[in-house]
Amino acid sequence: MRMKDLTERSVILELGKVVLYPLSIIYGLSTFIRNKLYDYKILSIYKSNLPVISVGNITVGGNGKTPVCIYLSEELKKRALHPVILSRGYKGATIGPSIVSFFDSATDVGDEPKLMSKLGHTVIVAKDRVKGAKFIEQRDLGDVIILDDGFQHRRLGRDFDIACFDVASDKAVKDVIKGQLLPCGKLRENLRRGIKRAGAIIFSLGSDPKAGEERAHRVTQFLNVSALPFYYEIKFLGVFNALSSELLPPGRIVAFSALAKPQNFLDSLKNLNFNVVKSYSFSDHYEFSIAEMTKIFKEANYPIVCTEKDAVKLGDDFFNLMKNHLKSLYILKIKAELRNSDEFFKLIGKRCQIQF
Repeated sequence: MRMKDLTERSVILELGKVVLYPLSIIYGLSTFIRNKLYDYKILSIYKSNLPVISVGNITVGGNGKTPVCIYLSEELKKRALHPVILSRGYKGATIGPSIVSFFDSATDVGDEPKLMSKLGHTVIVAKDRVKGAKFIEQRDLGDVIILDDGFQHRRLGRDFDIACFDVASDKAVKDVIKGQLLPCGKLRENLRRGIKRAGAIIFSLGSDPKAGEERAHRVTQFLNVSALPFYYEIKFLGVFNALSSELLPPGRIVAFSALAKPQNFLDSLKNLNFNVVKSYSFSDHYEFSIAEMTKIFKEANYPIVCTEKDAVKLGDDFFNLMKNHLKSLYILKIKAELRNSDEFFKLIGKRCQIQF
């Protein structure tokens, strides 16, 4: 890109911030008032008769909430509990409350709830999450609720709040430390005030854990709060064929994704020694069209790799159309592992009055 183009782009970005800044002020004031109304119990909070663990964030997009929800559900099951994940089903058509089933598509319930259900977790989608919690209670679906993306959802009370932060890159840290409120920046609310509600902070370290720890230390120093910091690493289970257990060895590939931070996905593939010849990046939660997928498959001369979250959105129509090409579709499978997990669950047990 020429210097002139870079200069023009910088000017446009700065002008955009000037235009959006008053909206950030209004947004910040509205979130401040709303939180104070809940703090002083002027707005009512529904207290479930089940323990509620909220998993959320303060910056938008790509902070690892879904892997943390999956990890929590798996670990609580190991401890003889029956967790239920409660989600609003972002971008899904279902109003709910409804149990996510095998027959639901990502279009029906949202990509993340569909993925979590496919992995064997009990998931409820409800646009009104208080109604969702009551639905879980009335049907005796479980004994603990994991509230997905619940940090700013104050109407449903919680016993334990987890705030997730991505520290996989310097840019992610900058979005936190030097971040601005929406729509100018990526902060959902005032960082220093909001983080005080957190019982624990979980940092996603990214593909370079050592560098991630250094970045996490910078964030914890900046936040200066009492909430305990924990770290999780993504363990890569491998790149598997979409229709079988065939493992793809390192080599040349084509990648596509619809993520808030696609670079993390691409870096992961490179760290697994895959040579990403070409990549297609769509916006987070993007709904792929048959035409777009057909174009990618026709252009690709190498195996095509996507994430599990993206794979659940492809749907039966896509698989029927692409059945002659599916030998070329592979999925990167991952698993989150939390350090100091015993200490973490002791904290949850104490706050939620759960006997492990």
